[in-house]
Amino acid sequence: DRVGAGLRSEKRDAFKFRVGRNRHGQLADALDPSVDYDTWREMGACTKPDVEVLFMPAEDDGEVAADDPRVKRVTCSFGTSAVGRRVYVRAIAPSRVEVSVGPPGGEPEKSALRWGVDLTAAKAEPLR
Repeated sequence: DRVGAGLRSEKRDAFKFRVGRNRHGQLADALDPSVDYDTWREMGACTKPDVEVLFMPAEDDGEVAADDPRVKRVTCSFGTSAVGRRVYVRAIAPSRVEVSVGPPGGEPEKSALRWGVDLTAAKAEPLR
């Protein structure tokens, strides 16, 4: 469905957030306003059953400390079977992302648990 995804992304407003993880005390971006919609980006290794996703509005593109008050966070629970896999995230709307886990260097399996994250409300919910 590449054609459909391309058409949908052209009609949407730009993604408005920086999304990533805490890496050495800094927000390490996996997504920023330059990303294409519906494209999975690897966020890093899944080292524990609960994955913490950090995000903030994209008004500042410099280095930002993970504990900066502008940085919000949500937790997505994938369970112990996800440990050792890779965490993936993709933008699906200007203020919404999906988070999942999968094998290294690819993308999540279609059957993998996904979490939907509303970045404006700072809420995450499992999707099926």
